[in-house]
Amino acid sequence: MRERHRVIHDEWNYSDTEQKVTRRLINGHHGRTRVPFPITELTALIHRMRVLIDDAYDLAQRFREHPPLMANMRRRRTNAG
Repeated sequence: MRERHRVIHDEWNYSDTEQKVTRRLINGHHGRTRVPFPITELTALIHRMRVLIDDAYDLAQRFREHPPLMANMRRRRTNAG
């Protein structure tokens, strides 16, 4: 989840002139600087997210086909007397 939050909430920039990606951590502290984010890491990050999406879709499909069953853990109320 932390990685997902960083991807969504950090500030991402791309420079056409430098052809580089930079990332700045957004977490409520001022003065954070942009740091280079290598394209190889960005490609790997995108790949991991796509694999995660596919895995979540497959798991949801299995749950739809075979819903997990749980034991009934409710207690019966008995009336004394």
